[in-house]
Amino acid sequence: MKVLYVTNSARRERPYLDPAVRYRCYNFAEVLRADRNLVNVIHLGDLKMDYISYFDVIVFHKPPFTKNLQAAIAFGEKLKKIIIADYDDLIFDEKNALFSSLYLNGRATEKEAISIFNRNHKALNLFNKITVSTYPLRDEVLHSNPDANVKVIHNGLSQIWVDRAREDILSNPVPGLIGYFSGTSSHNHDWQMVEDLLAEFLNKEKKAKLRVVGPLHINKDKFDQSKLEIIKAVDYEKLPNLINSCWVNIAPLENNLFNSCKSGLKFFEAGILNVPSIVSPIPDMCRFSESGLLMPKNPDEWTDSLHLMMNESTRQSLSKKAYQFSIDNCMARNQLNTLKQFYS
Repeated sequence: MKVLYVTNSARRERPYLDPAVRYRCYNFAEVLRADRNLVNVIHLGDLKMDYISYFDVIVFHKPPFTKNLQAAIAFGEKLKKIIIADYDDLIFDEKNALFSSLYLNGRATEKEAISIFNRNHKALNLFNKITVSTYPLRDEVLHSNPDANVKVIHNGLSQIWVDRAREDILSNPVPGLIGYFSGTSSHNHDWQMVEDLLAEFLNKEKKAKLRVVGPLHINKDKFDQSKLEIIKAVDYEKLPNLINSCWVNIAPLENNLFNSCKSGLKFFEAGILNVPSIVSPIPDMCRFSESGLLMPKNPDEWTDSLHLMMNESTRQSLSKKAYQFSIDNCMARNQLNTLKQFYS
């Protein structure tokens, strides 16, 4: 089988640095290649009709509507190719635009956000076969395109990344160190959920410290500066050392439709490194409910969960569960059979 992943990432020259492209294209390409399939990843701007002729399956990751996309799909269908759209975020339908992090965090005006979501919605309806990362996202796709054949293919870790992470780890977990790895500024509203309670917790818990990785808007005045470490940005390959040295990982998310469609990857990125997590109870995280994480539902429960994680025996028990579940269930290879079946 010959599979072509086509991404529309803003990082055209180095799409691997885009987390969504990494999980939805490169990680799946890795396991398909290991299974002796021919796979490539390119940018939508580099797509040629010759490529569509050559490959059996063409997967468009988060495609926006363009005339070129429309022509490529029509050409592929004429040649009886398998044409698929893939989504790992709720980025379509005008009614969702003003609830998106794109708009809420000021990265797009109201008009721009609505235009982007409309273009994505128009593209979505060009496809008969669609893959998504979570079940809530599947429901939203079917709401917008009821006749589509939609399959959930969960995000999974790259074995190459995991092996390299194990080789590169230099430090042991620091007792009391809480890690928040936001990745992008799109999580500013999520951070605000826990900023005050974290500041209060650090003031009360002597051994607790906080590491924040990502370009967030943090009110530093709320924190004891000796207990706060801020790292604006870091290469993905350097993340393992920063995660591994944490005592606990946190992943707060606001309770809204946009976040409910997100993947629980923050759990297994930490879990594979023996770091347990405290997370908001979005649906995809609930898959891991017995597997090395705590899921507080309100500020008081968040504080209680942080206190629980400071206990060494509790932390040790949860870290073992998190690792075992992650290695057994959260690798990209776990999705291989589903990929092959849907791509055939």
